[in-house]
Amino acid sequence: MEAQNTPPMPDFLSSQTPSAAAAAGQPPVHAEFISLPSRGGDSVCGLSRSWWYLADKNGLIQLVRIRQRGAKRGRVLLPVDQAIALVRKLGAQAAADITVAANAARVTRAIGNSGAAPSHDE
Repeated sequence: MEAQNTPPMPDFLSSQTPSAAAAAGQPPVHAEFISLPSRGGDSVCGLSRSWWYLADKNGLIQLVRIRQRGAKRGRVLLPVDQAIALVRKLGAQAAADITVAANAARVTRAIGNSGAAPSHDE
């Protein structure tokens, strides 16, 4: 009996986990949207539902709201790519703020050690 050559299963039908995909040499597949958690942090960044609502309200991210026609309630979805980009942006800003604060502290210590305040009359 000959072995049958079956075509590979499409990615969207595969039940392969991301770690199994990585072991098979395939790029990991991630969801485009995730549902906001009812409590606790989200599965991408660990941030709370209220944090994402504030980010949406302040224009930092755009949450997706869906519901069936005639339904009173629906779902709020978090775009994963926007979430990751926002966290990276805020992390870079925080790192820059820390650098500025560290430089300001060095200048303050230098002025304090010299005993003289800088003159602005020049």
